[in-house]
Amino acid sequence: SMTIIKTAIPYYGSLTYEGKGFERIFFLLEYDDRNGNTSNVNMGVWDASEQPLLAAWLISLNVKQLVCTHMPEQEIKESMLRSGICVVSAADESANHILSTLCLI
Repeated sequence: SMTIIKTAIPYYGSLTYEGKGFERIFFLLEYDDRNGNTSNVNMGVWDASEQPLLAAWLISLNVKQLVCTHMPEQEIKESMLRSGICVVSAADESANHILSTLCLI
């Protein structure tokens, strides 16, 4: 059903680190947008030597939504969107709920 959204969340909440590039460890879960429930929470480690593009790795895991504590740069957000991945931050109510569930905020 379309109400279950495969979601990735950077391990510390932030997608990028100044001077270090992207986070490589992610929480992966299924989010039910009808009732706000999260299920099948596990971890994924992005190996850039195996798959240089983060978006491609996320797509291979069927991720449709990337939830971060704060919004990454516009070009990153747009690049993800072009790949079919929606980026949301803690300003969004459902994203806020997911981050709270994982104790990231």
